[in-house]
Amino acid sequence: MSRKPKPVAAADLTAAGLRALSKAQLADAFGPILRDLKPLEKRAELFKAEFESRGVTLLVGETFSVQRSETSFDGVDVVAARAALGVEWCEAHKKPVKRVTWKPVALKDADRAAGDAA
Repeated sequence: MSRKPKPVAAADLTAAGLRALSKAQLADAFGPILRDLKPLEKRAELFKAEFESRGVTLLVGETFSVQRSETSFDGVDVVAARAALGVEWCEAHKKPVKRVTWKPVALKDADRAAGDAA
């Protein structure tokens, strides 16, 4: 028999409400959000491209306005740094960058028990 996850109420979407969820409930609430986010991000990219093609920085509608802003920063040319300072110096002074991603996976009923035990 298939277990249908109980939706998390909007009122429960607080830090305290999320902490009260079991691991299975947390996965069942978070998974659909991540799954649905990807198509929305793709749609947003289409709108961003249209915004750019029109060369505008502000669009104002009846219910929303959208403003484009840009931030730039100076990066280090790694090839030039290695050539000037040496590979060993660069290795000794590198700073790790951490990127965290979340991937939703729909589970079969048999897999749910193993995930809940973790």
